Amino acid sequence: MGWGVGQLLLKCQWIQMFCFISLPLPQLSERIQKLPVSLPLLLQHLLGCLEQDHGLELVAIALVSLWASRDGLTERDLYGILATWKELSGADIDLEEAIHAGRRAGGYPMAPFFDFLRSLRGLLRACGSPAEPPGSRLHLYGTPLRTAVEKRYLRKPGLDRTAHVLLAGNLQVLLWNGMYVSCITPALSCGVS
Repeated sequence: MGWGVGQLLLKCQWIQMFCFISLPLPQLSERIQKLPVSLPLLLQHLLGCLEQDHGLELVAIALVSLWASRDGLTERDLYGILATWKELSGADIDLEEAIHAGRRAGGYPMAPFFDFLRSLRGLLRACGSPAEPPGSRLHLYGTPLRTAVEKRYLRKPGLDRTAHVLLAGNLQVLLWNGMYVSCITPALSCGVS
């Protein structure tokens, strides 16, 4: 995907995600003209819009978890990670706490999660992720989006560690619950079936 096409897709995604369709055309045109011109700045703007709509910490944890996952995350994985994070109230955590919280997590409210998931899938699609059916893996496709996530969120000390701990805790909870048996081979690259 060329840079010009990528910028056009991101601007269209911005309109779909963050503009009210009922805006008069002159106001919509003015907002589009105020969008950043370069792809890196446009991605930073879109990440800021996601944060404004869904909260800085939620967006940061979700995107850094996607960044840290080698093969992407399923919606269920992302939901489990966010539920565990919410249970821990964003505190500095270790693996034992993540596992314990993941096993008792009351859950993340479904309506806000699906609203966030819709916005996240739109951003991922605009950045080159193929349009896959619900339940498929979410990935940070493309260098520009990965770079934008790294620049925006990995400056905060410990956030990458928190994401790795939440990923490991979520996988352990799923293994204990017997929910990940069919996915363990690709996740761990071993011969278990």
